Amino acid sequence: MQPEQTPGSSAAASLTQWLDRLMTALEARLTNWAAGRWWRLKLAAFCSLCSILYATPNLTTLTSMDTPPLWDVVHQQATHPLTPVPGLAPTSHESKRVFRLTMPLLAKLSPVGTPRGRMLFLFALQYAAGVLFFVLCFELFRELVQNPATAAVLTLGTAFLYPGQACFHDLFGVFDGTAVVFLLVAMWCRVPGVVFACLLGAFWIDERAVIAASFPFLWIKLREGLADGWRQLLLPDRASIVVPLAVAMTLGLRLWLTKVHGFHLPLGPESDVSATKFFQSARLDRLPIGLLSPFKLHWLVVGLAAAWLWATRRWALLVLGGAAVVASTAAALAVVDITRSLAYAFPAVIISVGLLARAAGQRFVFGLAIVLLASALIVPSYDVKTGAAWMVPSVVKLMVSPLLWR
Repeated sequence: MQPEQTPGSSAAASLTQWLDRLMTALEARLTNWAAGRWWRLKLAAFCSLCSILYATPNLTTLTSMDTPPLWDVVHQQATHPLTPVPGLAPTSHESKRVFRLTMPLLAKLSPVGTPRGRMLFLFALQYAAGVLFFVLCFELFRELVQNPATAAVLTLGTAFLYPGQACFHDLFGVFDGTAVVFLLVAMWCRVPGVVFACLLGAFWIDERAVIAASFPFLWIKLREGLADGWRQLLLPDRASIVVPLAVAMTLGLRLWLTKVHGFHLPLGPESDVSATKFFQSARLDRLPIGLLSPFKLHWLVVGLAAAWLWATRRWALLVLGGAAVVASTAAALAVVDITRSLAYAFPAVIISVGLLARAAGQRFVFGLAIVLLASALIVPSYDVKTGAAWMVPSVVKLMVSPLLWR
């Protein structure tokens, strides 16, 4: 005899069937759309538009008569890249840029040699990098889940995360978004020379990219099928050797610049970069939102992947991957801007999606991608530069602006 169904269980079964049909129809529609022409560029353009509307960049900065101090520092670095900029306060953000030479060197390509002209050129490059961010996310997700519909939903979800907004939101000049794109290119490309160059590009935009170098290394190991034990993971192979080489070259060049050209990175409590930042009471109140904001509910993907590694006793990958996440988190806690610092750990989300696809299957990941997209759309991002600020979506600003005009 079949068990008698209660009205509640019958309603739950009907709802489950309806959701299953809805997901099947949505997946089929997205798969058909992905078969069209130029659909990758269409997806990237749509994601970029969503990101811009959500991140609400302060475009008035570009036309302001006052040039931010950081722009002058980047201009001086571009003019004399081997000469440290003098007279910078140790607590200033500008003083931390002493080794961040990728963007100043690119600024030399600007057709206009003024501080504003060079920064506008760099922001144009960063906006192009923002579009490329979504193309790379899709390609990496598709490689992992082997389904264009799931990859498209996952990619759209990143448009509402800080890593997907950084290239469009940042008109200050920190260029975290460009650094993350360099890391993603290093993960996507299989040409060692290009991987090496992109890693160097990221490392010389911000030191936090060096801390995040473990993620491209682990990605290459997973892609090559060399992640089943401590020996396979720890020993560089022909494909992954470029990562430690890029790190070693970066450290060697930094030492040379310090010894020969007098470069110095201010650290410690007097420079506003210190482990004691964690214990400052004025900062503890925004610590939880600062940790949550970069990836929002996408942290769940990282947690589920870690749980699967624990359940399957893949200790080497669990320990090394966890250590990489902890290192990036610790670096973020040592500074004021937690959200943008943790953006460099975004490759951990991509790697975790691949692990979940192995563990639970493509259909589970598709449903999870929809949940992640909805949560990322609802929960606003949180940015910390000079103080703390919510990145309120443009649609919300347009809705409340008539109230402010009265």
